[in-house]
This record gives sequence, structure tokens and C-alpha cells, in this order.
Amino acid sequence: MEIVETEEQLNINLPNALTLLRIFLVPFLLVVLLTKFEGRETVGLLIFLFATATDFFDGWLARRRGEITTLGTLLDPIAVLAVSLLILAIRHEMFLLPGKLALWVTVGIALISGIHYFALFLRRIVSIAGPLPPPEP
Repeated sequence: MEIVETEEQLNINLPNALTLLRIFLVPFLLVVLLTKFEGRETVGLLIFLFATATDFFDGWLARRRGEITTLGTLLDPIAVLAVSLLILAIRHEMFLLPGKLALWVTVGIALISGIHYFALFLRRIVSIAGPLPPPEP
């Protein structure tokens, strides 16, 4: 049996770089919102708005430049989910939810979103592999 090695490069284009940047912003946003210093809400808001802008521009650039990639379609929902859940989990007192209720709301959203994105991931993997053969009688 011969092993054939293929040389594939991981091509990071600008839209994918913006998506990765948004994922890397999540720990910084977490630190800013959990650290007590003057103006942390303003800094957190600026980071969140920047992450939101990258969410818009990565999709817009990918479509405009024809650079829609498998990596981008898989990472973008993960980035959106990570930022959304972080904001909900950290700032639950803004919604006036008691601690346990906020925890269950966050867990519920995470489960529903996770199942949704996992289904999208599986569909994407199947579409990359090509159509499934028809079942045998």
C-alpha cells in the first residue's frame, strides 16, 4: 500500500484572518469585563463593537472578493457563538436575571446553538465529500 502525500497549504485570506481575530478577541474581552478598573465597560464595549465590525466585514469581503472558504464557513459561526455566549454569561445582571437562572439561560443557548452549529458542520463536511450514494435495496 502506497501512501500518497499531498501538499496542501492553509491559505489564510483576509476574511478568515478577521474571523480568527474575532475568536482571539474573546479572551481579551473576558479579561476586560472581569477585571475591575475605571472604564472597563467602555473598553469592553469598544472590543465588542470591533468584534461586531469584523463579523460584518469578513462576510462582506469574502462574498465581494469571491474568497468564501471551508475554513471561513466553519469558523464564522464558532466566533459568533463565542462572543455572544461570553457577553451573555458575563453580563447577565444587565438582564436582571438571578444567578442560577442566568446560568441556565446561558447553558440552554449554548446547547441549542451548539446543536445547530454541529448540524451545520456535519452538512458542510458531507457537502465537501460529495453526494452520498443512494442506499442499497
